[in-house]
Amino acid sequence: MGFGGSFVGAIPLGPINMSILKASAQRDIQSAKQMCFGAATVELLFGSVALLIGAMFIHYLDAHPIIRGIIGGILVLIGLVVLLLKPKSSDKESYWAKFPAYFRGIIVALLNPQAIPYWVLIFTLHPLTQHQEAQHYITLALFLIGVFCGKYAILRSYSVIGMKYSDRLMGHQRKLNAILGIIFIFIGLMQVRFLF
Repeated sequence: MGFGGSFVGAIPLGPINMSILKASAQRDIQSAKQMCFGAATVELLFGSVALLIGAMFIHYLDAHPIIRGIIGGILVLIGLVVLLLKPKSSDKESYWAKFPAYFRGIIVALLNPQAIPYWVLIFTLHPLTQHQEAQHYITLALFLIGVFCGKYAILRSYSVIGMKYSDRLMGHQRKLNAILGIIFIFIGLMQVRFLF
């Protein structure tokens, strides 16, 4: 269930998927792999948080919509910056590209506030927290390993797609930035709507 939930949850294009596509399209396969690993680590964290305190966390956000508004505002700003970025020429390396790829994967994955509610929904559909015997802990460990592996598998698939179609994708660098920016803005606006 962990593998399937994580795999299916990461199929829709989101910021991390687009970042990995972009890195692999630039023939930076090592960075793409490290970003996949970083994002899968965050997915493991989100799955664990949702398992332990997910319902309480969502209730807290519902009770304090200003926090969602702040998160949304930050995401909209990031989206606008990415949307308005002009593609860099290959001889100039951006400041963002100087960060280790693993940490870029972590940062972009952390900017996905929908992941915890997604996992809370998964746990609602299949409550793993109802049993307390020793077998249950093994089940939870296997579930969390599946979460990590599922996220990594789908993101590596995006990386392979990016490598395969790199020539086509590199010709559309501005469009890739626009899609990534629009995704960030959309996610941000979904958070800001809780203010009204």
